[in-house]
Amino acid sequence: MAKNEQKEKLNEILRIGDQCQEKFLPISSSKLEFIKSHGICFAGTSILKGDYEIRRKTNNAHLVHYTLSGTGWLEINGKQRTLSPGDIWISPDGTQQHYGLKGPKWQVVWFDLKDQGPWAILKNIGTCVRKSVMGARFKQLLEMLIWEFQDNRLHSENVIQHGSELLLAYLEREFKVEYDSKNFDVVNKLHKLFYEKVKSRLRYSWTVDSLADESEMFISADYFSKLCLKHMSMSPMKIVTRLRMESARDLLHSTYYSINKISELVGYTNYFAFSTAFKKRYGLSPRAFRYKYSI
Repeated sequence: MAKNEQKEKLNEILRIGDQCQEKFLPISSSKLEFIKSHGICFAGTSILKGDYEIRRKTNNAHLVHYTLSGTGWLEINGKQRTLSPGDIWISPDGTQQHYGLKGPKWQVVWFDLKDQGPWAILKNIGTCVRKSVMGARFKQLLEMLIWEFQDNRLHSENVIQHGSELLLAYLEREFKVEYDSKNFDVVNKLHKLFYEKVKSRLRYSWTVDSLADESEMFISADYFSKLCLKHMSMSPMKIVTRLRMESARDLLHSTYYSINKISELVGYTNYFAFSTAFKKRYGLSPRAFRYKYSI
């Protein structure tokens, strides 16, 4: 039977159906004292199905809410909008909230943050929805931390401590960029382009034009280059070269692939061009680097 609680006096609704699956970070545990001391007072992951609707006058904390898949709805100033994959919804402490499931399933990650430290900025922001690439990372981190509490596993306390520090670092990073929705959108799209699309396709013959097209920003190659310089402090092709060199370094260190093969894997058809670029980056030829640092 679905949990169904309506508080008419406060005009609040809490409907969480039996098909909904939620996992909560055990904040009350002494092992998570680091997280609590830094203002994270609740967190979890949810797969919402069937009946799900929340309405409350306040959450008594800043709510940071990521949509991973599916869709939900959110009411802001009497108007309803859709929360889609990649959206982050920020609802500062003291603001009214009304949201629920839209469609067959909605997968989310969420945090409740106290009005302290780096989270105090959220009160000045107001309710907003923007894009973020961090949702999937938070899901992995939270599920890893929750899993570590199943029993007394080897090095469990160390894993929990390091995981907690990483969780805090990622959350701080989310709000460290100058808080302007346009800047956030540009930075997230650039990071997604280079660290997801380009990094997974280093063999592709990238050009500034093709990078601009893949960025999904619908801008000219010249303007795309200016955005890269502004937000990433490098030209587009320098970023691609750096990613290629970092991948080549890792392959030289950790595999027995031939240097010619590694050159191909990171996007160079000319071995001498690859060797020149690698030496410029690391001060050693690929062969000398492998001899000095390989496993």
